[in-house]
Amino acid sequence: MIKRAPDNRDEPLEVAPARFGWGETTPFEGFVPSIATAGALAAELDRVLRGRAVLPRPAPPSPALRARWFDDALTPAVAACRVALAPPLRVAFDAAVLVLAELHAPAAVPSRALLLCRTWSGTPEALREIATIADLLNATRAVEAALRVLRSPLLRPSAVIEELDGRLAPDFGIMDVLIDAAASTPSSRG
Repeated sequence: MIKRAPDNRDEPLEVAPARFGWGETTPFEGFVPSIATAGALAAELDRVLRGRAVLPRPAPPSPALRARWFDDALTPAVAACRVALAPPLRVAFDAAVLVLAELHAPAAVPSRALLLCRTWSGTPEALREIATIADLLNATRAVEAALRVLRSPLLRPSAVIEELDGRLAPDFGIMDVLIDAAASTPSSRG
C-alpha cells in the first residue's frame, strides 16, 4: 500500500517531501505568523529535512552536516511564526523540534534541548514538558539543568506526549516521529 501525501495529492508520501528540491515549492512558502499552526510548522520542518536527506550525494552526510542542515532549516520565517504562537503551542512546536532533531540530526539534540530548557526556565509547566521530552532523548545536561530549576520530578512521558500531540494535531504527531526514530536505529533492525 502506498501512503498518500498529507495534502491529498496523488503522489506517494515518499515523493512529497522532496518537492521543494525540484523547485515546485520552497520551504515554509506561504507560512504567515499568527496564521501558521504549531503542527503545520513542525510538519513542514519535517518535510524540509526529509527532502534534504533524499537528495543524491556521493556519501552519506556527516552528523555535523546534518546538524547544520537542521539549524539552517530553522529560518527567520520559522522563528517569526513560532513567536506568534500562543505559549502552549510554542512549547508543543519546540518539543516537536527536539524529536525532529532526534530523527534527522541526532548530534543537534543535546545543545538544542539545553537551549530550549533555558528558554522555558521561567515557565515551570513548559519547562517540565520540554525536559520530559529531553529526558526521552537522553539529553542529560538539559534535564539536569531543568531539574535544578524545577526541584520536582518530571512528568510521565506518555501523558506529556499525548498533551503535546493534541496541540499539534492534526498536522503532526510527536509519537509518530519517536516511532520513526526508533525504527531507524541500527539496533531496531535486528
